[in-house]
Amino acid sequence: MVARILITSISACGLAVLQSTILGKLLPVVPDIAMLILVVLAVRYGSIPGEISGFFVGLSIDAIGLAPFGFHAFIFVLIGYLSGKIGSNFSFRPVFLPIMIAALATLVKYISAILLSFFFGLNSGSMRYFSPRTILELLANIALAPLIFWVIFSIYEGIDRGKRAQN
Repeated sequence: MVARILITSISACGLAVLQSTILGKLLPVVPDIAMLILVVLAVRYGSIPGEISGFFVGLSIDAIGLAPFGFHAFIFVLIGYLSGKIGSNFSFRPVFLPIMIAALATLVKYISAILLSFFFGLNSGSMRYFSPRTILELLANIALAPLIFWVIFSIYEGIDRGKRAQN
């Protein structure tokens, strides 16, 4: 399980950097693919792996962003924890659960960013949290969530079946 968490965290960190640097320049709205991968990991393995992965994904975003170091790490740890708790209380449904958790994770991301900015006295005048772009990102995350959940859950199921066959 540790190897899967590590591989998922590394790929989510790579996607976070990619979507922040390249995709952000090419597309008008970029879904938060790294956050969606984090959510899948947390739903699959629980809140502790979600927190650990969220910390590394957040630090990778902090490393290339202008926000104070640890700003995104805190937000993504919170998302990993909450996603793990929600996932442990619901059974997996191919469409409903991914949409619900993706929407909640996106809202948690923006609401916690506003609260952290207020708490630390960051200049919120230059940060636009709730804008048409925010709503478009929410819609893009909701649209992409079932596909990402299906792909990653299928990969995890294949790995688990292979391990059971070896034992």
